[in-house]
Amino acid sequence: MSFQFSLQQAMDICKQHKDEARRQYEIAEEEFKTVATALYHLLKEKEQVEQQLEFAQDEKQTVAQLISTKVYLQGLGKQIVSQQQQTNESREHMEHQKRKLHECVRSFKQYERLKEKQMRNAQEEERRTEQKQMDELSTTHYMRLRVK
Repeated sequence: MSFQFSLQQAMDICKQHKDEARRQYEIAEEEFKTVATALYHLLKEKEQVEQQLEFAQDEKQTVAQLISTKVYLQGLGKQIVSQQQQTNESREHMEHQKRKLHECVRSFKQYERLKEKQMRNAQEEERRTEQKQMDELSTTHYMRLRVK
């Protein structure tokens, strides 16, 4: 007698959902890394430009050069704010995908535990049935020997 899990199709679908959730999480994680790296580079660039501005002020740059650098810094500041917003949105999306993945993993584990429990019960039932048959055979054999 072979064991057949009654909810195998549901378990297979759940596994597919789990695999898809894992892929979606990995994609979201890569997107977050890309967006966060872009933010890092913008912040690094801003820091370098600010250092150049300090150095330029000591070197007696022209007013036009100083204004140009300040305008560039303001533009960088706007880009940084925008990139921070994108980074936060990407992080939220990644966390959402992570929660979905955890839900799918938890659900799949429930199916696995249920399958294992049903398999143990089926094996135990099969063992009891075999034991009962062995007992009946022994009794029948004993009775035949006694009758002779």
